Amino acid sequence: MSINQKEIEHYQELVKEFYPDDKASPRNSYIKSVGKVTICGKNLEFIFCKVPISLKKDKKRNLNKIPDGQSLIISRKKTIRKVTNLINSNAWEWKKKNGKKFPPIFLTLTFGTEVTDLKTANRLFSESMQRYNYRIFKGKDKILQYVTVPEFMKNGRVHYHCLIFNLPFSFKNYDIAKEVWGNGYVWMKSVYSKTPYHLAKYMTKYLLKACDDPRFFKKRKYFPSANLLRPIVIKDRTMSKKILEVIQRTRPQEKVKKITVDVDFIGFVACYYCHLEENEDITDLLPELDLETQSVLQSEINREREKLKL
Repeated sequence: MSINQKEIEHYQELVKEFYPDDKASPRNSYIKSVGKVTICGKNLEFIFCKVPISLKKDKKRNLNKIPDGQSLIISRKKTIRKVTNLINSNAWEWKKKNGKKFPPIFLTLTFGTEVTDLKTANRLFSESMQRYNYRIFKGKDKILQYVTVPEFMKNGRVHYHCLIFNLPFSFKNYDIAKEVWGNGYVWMKSVYSKTPYHLAKYMTKYLLKACDDPRFFKKRKYFPSANLLRPIVIKDRTMSKKILEVIQRTRPQEKVKKITVDVDFIGFVACYYCHLEENEDITDLLPELDLETQSVLQSEINREREKLKL
């Protein structure tokens, strides 16, 4: 299966999160086999490699210091990955009372006046979303689930791109959004394509602009709501390997994508990616796993899905 440079760079960055010491001396370190699985909705991502772990701290130099110019690039990639994982974990996961899943909704809020100060704009946005939550759900509990990315328009005004996960699209909800916003233009659209990849691509397009805009320096570049589903991460090589074996045994070979990348100070790293079908769920894997792995995975799933009962 063919791969591109962006995929290679993506997995290289993921691997570097395994260990803090990227300059461990061979004489003062040992090699450790590590592995983890990250589950974001129907996306499963596996990483297996061997990393050097330092036995002795070097007080004379900061081994974790990143060369100038690279820290912003690394920070940008981490931010984009966090937002992408949140979208993959929440899109088509929230259900209506009848059991059907909410299609995500795009909501764009634009200021009609000259609001160019980000701090002021963020305060007005936060207050508007609190009022919207209150009007829709008739209470102060934070039930509305969304991810928002702010952006500066060409005229300098701030506007917001929201992706809402648990709201039905209706003209009534649109009218309420216009009323509670009250600061300018409101645009709302329901999403019918059941591919989180396109949602993440749309949102991270604006996130990239925010990361490169000096007006966002040391300021929040995205706003997740309080009770969003978070990625399930199991940092255990043995358990991750067992889950991968079940995936490989129960699916055609072409459904499990393998990428081998070469990472500085580590060597070759094996990365696997799998996307579950629309009618599949991560809990379908549980009967195929051993009791220990089954227990750990089930507890992580239960912890996150308790939020769906809000």
